[in-house]
Amino acid sequence: MIPLECGDAVRTHARQEKGKGSPAPLRACRPEAAEEGAAEKREQPASRQKDGPGAGGGGLRCAACGRTAKTQCGRCKKEAYCDKACQAQHWKVHKAVCRPAVTRRPSTEASNLELCHGGSSAPLCGEGFRSWLGRSRWRESSSYLEEPGVGITNWSNNCYLSAVCQCLLHTPLLRQHLRETCPEPPEEPWLAELLNLSRLMDGAKRKGARYVDLPRRLQRLITEASEEFAFGRQADAHEALMLLLSRWLNGCVKVGDGSGDCSKLGYAEKEQLEASSMVGHVFSMLMGSRVACNACSYESLVTRVEYCLCLTVTLGMTEEELQKCRQESAEKQMNRWCLRRPLGPSSRTSESSASPTSLAKLLDEYTKEEHIADFKCEKCNKRGACRTSFLRRRPNVFVVYIDRRQDTNLFGKINRRVSFPLELDLSRWIPASDRERFHRDQNGEGLVYQLYAMCVHHDLRGSTASGHYVAFARDRNDRWYHIDDEMVRQVQWCDVEEQHPYLLFYMAQHPVELGEPVPSAEETCDPDPDSKAAAKPLEAAPEAAPEAVEKEEQVKPPDSDGSESLEATEKVDPNELLSFLSRKHPGIDSKKHVNSVFAIAF
Repeated sequence: MIPLECGDAVRTHARQEKGKGSPAPLRACRPEAAEEGAAEKREQPASRQKDGPGAGGGGLRCAACGRTAKTQCGRCKKEAYCDKACQAQHWKVHKAVCRPAVTRRPSTEASNLELCHGGSSAPLCGEGFRSWLGRSRWRESSSYLEEPGVGITNWSNNCYLSAVCQCLLHTPLLRQHLRETCPEPPEEPWLAELLNLSRLMDGAKRKGARYVDLPRRLQRLITEASEEFAFGRQADAHEALMLLLSRWLNGCVKVGDGSGDCSKLGYAEKEQLEASSMVGHVFSMLMGSRVACNACSYESLVTRVEYCLCLTVTLGMTEEELQKCRQESAEKQMNRWCLRRPLGPSSRTSESSASPTSLAKLLDEYTKEEHIADFKCEKCNKRGACRTSFLRRRPNVFVVYIDRRQDTNLFGKINRRVSFPLELDLSRWIPASDRERFHRDQNGEGLVYQLYAMCVHHDLRGSTASGHYVAFARDRNDRWYHIDDEMVRQVQWCDVEEQHPYLLFYMAQHPVELGEPVPSAEETCDPDPDSKAAAKPLEAAPEAAPEAVEKEEQVKPPDSDGSESLEATEKVDPNELLSFLSRKHPGIDSKKHVNSVFAIAF
């Protein structure tokens, strides 16, 4: 019999062995363990069955030669062998079923293990997260707003990151999903730092601390992500928001839907998983764009997933107002310093001369029908079409970005007055067909949103490249707080509505379930027997790439040379193109760029 100390050494070596291409190390078997294993009633491999009559006792048989075994597989602890030669001979058969042995745990630990996946919680995307969501009570506290009592220090011009994190961590549904699905920090670094920052601020609030420092690992991740967020450099809060959401969505896909890492899937599959993830359930919405030919009945509908709606502040402005805003911005940058202070009486001194507008009017301009003269129909080969943008499926958190950048002047900012309501009804910007399809159980009442957080940029010399970011947040008692780095103080609603919003966060009064995926591109055309173009039926796209559309004509952007169109025969994914452009260049959603985008896609 092998001494106990030798057996421990063999077991230690077995745990350290990681190679799967060779047999697992042997583990010495004690006679007592062999007798206990022979007495078990559960089904066992052939090598662990008792020897037949005349075998000389109740020992284990070697899986290769049938003789009495003295050792067993160091990985699965199931098959027994008499020596290493027999194990090597039997390895070709055993390696197909050899799996690491799992130690049985108490029921409480087993339930926690079922929730955890790779160091994090339950599946964070796909059907796995959908199944978890069906068992969760997420609706009960999805609108519970806490009091924002902890600030974040500004050590290296990171006010843009502090303001965005304050608004994001003040989102009840995101905070609830994070706490329930991630009992422990996941292995994915971006999700882990989101959880660590949330716990850090919760702990500081319990201890009565006034502020916390941003985790160094989070600052390092953001600094390494892009040169725009280099240490000590001023950056844009909207760009930081989109970076965080993008990395969190990617982290949810890496954690997977319960079947493993899904980050190596195709673009279309990953986009659907992102929309059905923990972060997607909070912020994702479906935006639609319909292009209808003026000559025939051809219509094309493109649906894309968005996480933040970009509205250009110049929507609805005349050319004279635009020119005057450019002159004002140039004068501010050349002649004087005008730091816009929060909540001060001088905040109105740097108002733009442009006519004031409202969030509802900007949405009306964004969804207004627009004529595209350069569009060429691929069915009737005639030019002219109408394009309409609209909201198809609403999100749980409606994030609006007010783009105040000048279109020609470098770093110029347009401080146009944009009023915003405390409650926003989205029913007027969702078509009736989509309300029936996606919001059938809500007769208009469920489409109301309430403002709960806002990010504001106080510019320096009328520039978007410098200044200071602050945040405003509301608690469950409708009290508003002004968060300026480490300082948090209560303010009145009249002080909040005087601000120039940069990012607006609206929360759904009635939460939204996790939606089903929809086609990215749809086409409709009534056949016309007199038309040669309509005589040929629409060909269905290949099953592997349903959103692929063959384009026949491509219109160059306005800043290209004088030619209007460019012949092309390659295939392009319009949903991928629009999603990429809207994320990398938010201004592409403005009316002045619509011709180039949709001419490329169609």
